[in-house]
Amino acid sequence: MTRTVRLTDRARATLFDIAVWTADRFGPLQARRYAELIADRLEGVAEGRVHSRSAALITGRRQDKVVRYARVGEHFAITEQFGDTIFVLDFVHSRSNLAQHMADAIDAPDK
Repeated sequence: MTRTVRLTDRARATLFDIAVWTADRFGPLQARRYAELIADRLEGVAEGRVHSRSAALITGRRQDKVVRYARVGEHFAITEQFGDTIFVLDFVHSRSNLAQHMADAIDAPDK
């Protein structure tokens, strides 16, 4: 079953920052390729080709929300699913403190 993927305003802003940073350092072609990679990985999450993991695995906390994460290039997409829609809450670089970002996503009020 394919689900719909939607980006929150925060995720959209982070994705823009990623694109600008990538273009500045590696050029616009690489920024476009990276954006395509992220889009493909998110599509894979929606189709079930790319697996996501529960935030509870890294935070060690019980969660009322179903917050998950999936690797998308050098970043992780933090997601939450409602029905057939997967909301991307934010993107976090793989070198960041993923556990803290996941805890923040769990604690954040609903969209």
